[in-house]
This record gives sequence, C-alpha cells and structure tokens, in this order.
Amino acid sequence: PLGELVEVIRGKRITKKDLKENGKYDAIGGGKSMGKYDEWNLKKNQIIVGRYGSVGLITITKMKVWLFDSGISLKITDKDTILTDYLYHYLKSMEEIIKKDYGKGGAIPGLNIENFPTMEIPVPTLSQQEYLVKNAEKYLEEHEKHKEHLKHCIEVEEKFLETAMDDGEEDKEEDAESDEEEEKEEEEKEEEEEKEEKPKKKKKRTKK
Repeated sequence: PLGELVEVIRGKRITKKDLKENGKYDAIGGGKSMGKYDEWNLKKNQIIVGRYGSVGLITITKMKVWLFDSGISLKITDKDTILTDYLYHYLKSMEEIIKKDYGKGGAIPGLNIENFPTMEIPVPTLSQQEYLVKNAEKYLEEHEKHKEHLKHCIEVEEKFLETAMDDGEEDKEEDAESDEEEEKEEEEKEEEEEKEEKPKKKKKRTKK
C-alpha cells in the first residue's frame, strides 16, 4: 500500500494576510497557487495531493513552494523501490478514483487521509518504472502538441466563421442596395413610358 512507500506530510496553515505580493515562493493550496510567500516548506519534485477544494488533484512541484494545509505531500521513504515520477504519473492517472474512493463528504468535502495511505500501488522493477515514465512523458508531450494544434484549428475556424458572417452581412447589404437600384430604375422607366404615352393620346384627339 501507499503508506508503506511514502510518508504523508500535511501542509501548514497560513492566512491570506500572511501572503506577500512580491514573495519569493508560490503558496500552494491543494495544487493551485494561492499567492506568494517569503518562506518555503516543500522542495522541488515533491508530489502534492489536494486535501480540500481540489480533492484528489495530483501535482508535482517544479520548484520550492509553501504548501497550505489544504494539501498533503508524499515523501518517498525508499527510493530504491519506487521512483517519484512513476508514483506521480500513476496517481495522476487515478485522480477520479482517488476522489471517489478516498474522498469524504460533509459541509466541506475533503480527502480521507487516514484511508488514503491504504491505496494499493503496483510496484514494477525500477527499469520498468523508468520505461513507463518515459512513455508517459512522451504521451503527455504529444498530447500537449495536439492540444496546441487543436487550439490553433479552433481559432482558425472561429476567424473563418466570423469572416464568413461579416461577408454574408456585406452581401446582404449589397443585395439590398442592388434591389433598391433596380426598383428605382424600374420606377424611372415606368415614368418615362407614361410621359411618352400622354403626347400620343393628345395627338389622337386633335385629329377628331
């Protein structure tokens, strides 16, 4: 179980008043930055699990941070057995299950940190873990590329639709103007014809 592989460490409480606008370190609450602080209590490459708010959210630190009490960190106790990156990717893939099986209800939903350490973790050999981590990171890298490509395609499509709608409005205006011109021409033509008809009628009467 997880509890035999890691030490569960609770974050430490500070208030919003303690946060510093120009602090040196991110103050993390359950995986999300809450502001800046001048001290740190968690070093780089440590796994964080959301305890309150973002229950079961799994993140990993990329630099020193201050961890609020709304999150816990997992410190690996036997690095010869399990890799931090492997455990991170495994738990990340199980976020929904962690939230469902190890979350607790109440007025403020949270993570049951008494039961969470009982979660079973598959532990392959270190070489297998390295292989899995490499593939997971490769997949995530490709996934990010696809996300960026998809985002670009959506932006292009939105611009195309916007342009098409603008062109459509312009076409409607041009059609309306064209119709008005045609109607005007028809009216002028009818007026001219009427003018030509009137003299003819007068000439016929004089002959009588």
